[in-house]
Amino acid sequence: MKIKAKIFLVMATIAMAIFLCVNIFGLPEVKPIDADVKEFSAAGAMKHVEIIAKAPHRTGTSENGVVRQYIMDELTKLGLEPEVQKASFRTEINGQMISGYIYNVHAVLKGNGSSKEKILVAAHYDSTPMGPGAGDDASGVATLLESVRALKEGPSLQNDILFLFTEGEEMGLLGAKAFVEQNPLFKDIKLALNFDAKGNTGPIIMFETGNQNGWLMKEYKKVVSNPVAYSFLSDGYKYMPNTTDFTEFKKAGLGGFNFSPIQGSHVYHNMEDTPENLNKQTLQQEGESCLSF
Repeated sequence: MKIKAKIFLVMATIAMAIFLCVNIFGLPEVKPIDADVKEFSAAGAMKHVEIIAKAPHRTGTSENGVVRQYIMDELTKLGLEPEVQKASFRTEINGQMISGYIYNVHAVLKGNGSSKEKILVAAHYDSTPMGPGAGDDASGVATLLESVRALKEGPSLQNDILFLFTEGEEMGLLGAKAFVEQNPLFKDIKLALNFDAKGNTGPIIMFETGNQNGWLMKEYKKVVSNPVAYSFLSDGYKYMPNTTDFTEFKKAGLGGFNFSPIQGSHVYHNMEDTPENLNKQTLQQEGESCLSF
């Protein structure tokens, strides 16, 4: 059998296995806005998605600047002190060299312990030029914002949590690279959670971890209710031409978890990736996965 045929057969087998696996899982009921204040409410998170994904907002546009300011305003309302990391970039896109600036937003939710070690929770706030990005990745941004609100209502955690909203993910992981290489806060990060999307419906899948992940998977199994994760998904992902911000975190040696829904991929990076087409139950599970840690 020729190499190309073997690769096609392997990928087709993986695709079929993924399809069968994700379709056996049910999704949680959507929690309303007036749910217990310590719980994640997809209804509340959808308010953020509707504002963030009104229109395409690629890196460097005024529309993305509006989204950035919205994130900062919401973090401030929640009692955090958001900061902006400005970094220059130079990259090649479709044979053209493009340079400019990206603006990452980050804020720390203080823990009650004395350790400087932090947990990183990340999502990117830019979209592609072709779509408003409700799933990719307004849902991830909304997950972080709603999680901050819920965590503020509960008891203090032991470690600080650094919530990171990167820009330039769609142009080549620019924000994640800048955070790893230039932000002094990176040295204190010991674990990373990344929320991105390849679709807009179905279960949230934990499809990638850091290296040497044995102990991490044991802890993951303990804390996450109804986890969806398979080792072959991580192996299959290595053969796909996809990257996320977690790629940069992993390259830098961080352990952690990468999350994404993969059903509804027909809306990925196009004008159909709207708030109306985003599955609220998928968003609910994304938020519950985030809060589990």
